[in-house]
Amino acid sequence: MPRFSECWRCGKPSATVICRSCDVAKYCSNNCKENDIARHNDAECRPASIVDTCSSCRKTGSLLQKCTGCYRAFYCDPTCQKNHRHEHKVECKRTVEKIKTLAGSLDLYFPPNFARGCIVHYYWGNVPAYDYLNLSENEGVDYNSTMNLLVLGVGDLRNVVMTCASLPETFTSKVKFTLNDSDRCVLARLVLLLYMMIKCKFVANVGVQGRSKVN
Repeated sequence: MPRFSECWRCGKPSATVICRSCDVAKYCSNNCKENDIARHNDAECRPASIVDTCSSCRKTGSLLQKCTGCYRAFYCDPTCQKNHRHEHKVECKRTVEKIKTLAGSLDLYFPPNFARGCIVHYYWGNVPAYDYLNLSENEGVDYNSTMNLLVLGVGDLRNVVMTCASLPETFTSKVKFTLNDSDRCVLARLVLLLYMMIKCKFVANVGVQGRSKVN
C-alpha cells in the first residue's frame, strides 16, 4: 500500500487530493481518486475511517443511514439527507449510472447459460485451489478484523476452504463469504458441497477448529 505522499492509485509522488471519507488516502489528481473508488471504498476507506461520516453535517457515528440510491453517502437522519440533497443528487445519479454501465459490461462479458451449454463441468474443479485473501501480501498477517467477501463466479468450494486454511493462527475474527455464479451446474454443485459440509460431522469439526465461519 502506498504511503506518505504517494498516490494510492498510481504511486506518483506529491499526492495532494485527500479522500474526504477517511482522510487517509491521497491521490495525485481527482481522476486517480475517481478511478480508485471501487477498490478503495470497501477495502480500505471504511476500515480506515472506522466510523461513517455524515455527508451533510460531517458528524461521525456507527449507525448512520446510507443513501439508498448510491450507498456511498451517509446521513444522521432525514433532515441531514434533505439538507444535502441538492449537492448530492448529481453525484448520486452519476454513481448509479456507473453501476448500471458496469453491470451491463459484465452481462456482455459473461454469456448467458444457453451459450455456455457446451462447457465441460468438473466436480472438483480443474485448477489448483487458491487463497482469496493472501493476507501476507495484502492487509498483513496481523490483520484481525471481520471480513466480508463477495465471490462472483464461484468455480468450486475448494477456494473457500483454502482461504480459511491459509488464515494465520492468530486470526480470531470471522470471514463471511457470499458466493454467486451464473452457471446452474456450478451453483448446484456448490449447494451439494455445502450440504455435505453441514451434515458431515468430521468436516463440521474441522470447520470449528479452523476458526472461520462459512455462510
